[in-house]
Amino acid sequence: MNDLRSKKHIISNLPGFITKPLMFEIPEDFKVNSLNKGKEFDRAIFWLTTIASLMIITGFVMGSYGYQFSPYIANQFSSINGTGKTPAKSAASKLSSNKALTKWPTYSNIKYQFSFDYPDTWQGTGLNNPQADIISLNSQTQGKENINPIKIEIAFYNAKGKELKKWIDSNNVANQTTKGNLVKMTVGSVDAYQQNIFSPVKSIKTYLERANKIMVISYSCADDERFEIGQEVYDQIIQSFNFS
Repeated sequence: MNDLRSKKHIISNLPGFITKPLMFEIPEDFKVNSLNKGKEFDRAIFWLTTIASLMIITGFVMGSYGYQFSPYIANQFSSINGTGKTPAKSAASKLSSNKALTKWPTYSNIKYQFSFDYPDTWQGTGLNNPQADIISLNSQTQGKENINPIKIEIAFYNAKGKELKKWIDSNNVANQTTKGNLVKMTVGSVDAYQQNIFSPVKSIKTYLERANKIMVISYSCADDERFEIGQEVYDQIIQSFNFS
């Protein structure tokens, strides 16, 4: 009996960490911080995924546009460097496929030995003269009002002993023109240059040598909205030139 009491006395005096299960309590602030960090991690994953998706979509769109416009961009860089060949004529190519345009009337000049086709609805001067030094065409239809017609002119100038490129440069200086770079090309198998003129009148000029003179094929249109349409016709006329 005494032994049993002694054992109960010893057990009752043992430290609490032995007689009670070992328990750990997680502080409340630690729980809150852990929860906040989890939310921040989820937000970070969300934004990284969103940014990555936007970058992929942007790359796809830019790649598509780059593929479509790469020929145009390449032509512009060629023009800037002055090393380009014939300017892009995608619009003129579409016109060439139109069977109606193949039936345009043809003007022939026996003095300078060349010919070209022109729209049959256009008016002009010099078209009935096979030895004309100046041939002018415009989209003004007889009996119809056209405030800003498309104009194309073929004219011959004295070379004054200058080579083609030097004549072009001196002519631009004399006329105080604001111009783009010369683009080398061929017109009816004849070497030529083409140049955009920005002022005093927006126009396109094509230059070549013929019979010891400088032949200038000019295009202009005062209506900016119609300028591109007129350029398509100009390109078609340029492609129709033949020299003998």
